[in-house]
Amino acid sequence: MKEKEIEKIVLATDFSDASKAARRYAEQLSRRLGARLILVHVFDRTAFRVPAASHLLPGVDHWLGRHFSDLKDKALEKLKKASAGLEGVEPVLLEGVPERELMKYVTDNDVDMIIMGTHGRTGLNHLVMGRVSERTIKKAPCPVLLIKPEAKKGDREVRWRFREKKKKTEGAPS
Repeated sequence: MKEKEIEKIVLATDFSDASKAARRYAEQLSRRLGARLILVHVFDRTAFRVPAASHLLPGVDHWLGRHFSDLKDKALEKLKKASAGLEGVEPVLLEGVPERELMKYVTDNDVDMIIMGTHGRTGLNHLVMGRVSERTIKKAPCPVLLIKPEAKKGDREVRWRFREKKKKTEGAPS
């Protein structure tokens, strides 16, 4: 079996602290591997709950359309801001159900790895507050690297150490 090179990495972001921690790993990993980094955010209209009866009021649909358009514009601004300082990064804004749109993008664009933050929620919060990372792991056609948010004791720099295997020399102790 031929080993596949990691050439494209998607950093999925929801702009949370967990996503910020994932960004640091994605930036360093893509640089070390010489991989293209793609910063993806999925704008999810379904995350904004609107009472069903509100559609019966005159002008509400128009207001909602404008409101969602403004929110999507703000998401695009945040995405551009989040990609600032990342060398050669490609910001991509998608719209829809996050795990579905992410999987479609990853599949359509032959992505080799996904990096994303995880909130580490458990219990009821895990059930209520979405399971994007869990669903991504189950459905992804490539490896997924999940990063927990860092402790709040200050901003720590991510450091990678790659150790080369030392060759044994004759007569040297093991």
